[in-house]
Amino acid sequence: MPILQHLNDFNRILSDLLALEVNLEEEEDKALLLFSSLSSSYDHLATTAMYGKETLELEDIKQMLQNNELIEKTDSTEETSGLFVNGQRERSKSKGSKRDLEDSSSFSCYFCKKSGHIKKNCIKYKEMLKKKDGKDSDGGSISGSQIKPGLSKKQMRIHVIS
Repeated sequence: MPILQHLNDFNRILSDLLALEVNLEEEEDKALLLFSSLSSSYDHLATTAMYGKETLELEDIKQMLQNNELIEKTDSTEETSGLFVNGQRERSKSKGSKRDLEDSSSFSCYFCKKSGHIKKNCIKYKEMLKKKDGKDSDGGSISGSQIKPGLSKKQMRIHVIS
C-alpha cells in the first residue's frame, strides 16, 4: 500500500479516536502509533527516527515516510532503466559470430599494433612463438640459466626478439 494512502487511513483513525474522546494529545504518542501501524519493512526508519531524539513529532515522521517512498520510487526507476540498458547491451553483443567480431577492423593487435586482428590471431606473434619454441640448443635458444627470474612476458619477448 502506498504510504500516502496509509497516512490518510491513519489520519482517519486518529479522527475517529478523537471523536470517541480517546486522549491522544501528545504528538509523540501519535508518532509511535504511526510507527506501530507500519509493516516491518519500515523498522529501520523507526529506529533511525528515534535515535538520539528526546521527542518525536508526527509531522516530521510523516515527512520522513513520504521522502522514503519517493527515494524508493526513484531508485526502482533507475534500477529498471539500468537493467533495460544492460539487457540491450547484452543482446547487441550476441549478434553475429565470434569470428565476425575478431575480423572487425575496429580491433588492433597488441603485438604488432596493426588493426584488423587481435594478438592471438597475429601472424607475427605466432611466428615469434614458433621460433622461440623451435630453436635447438646450438641455434641460439634461451637456456634455463639465461632466463632471469621475475621477467614479465613482455620483457622475455624483447629479449627473445633482440
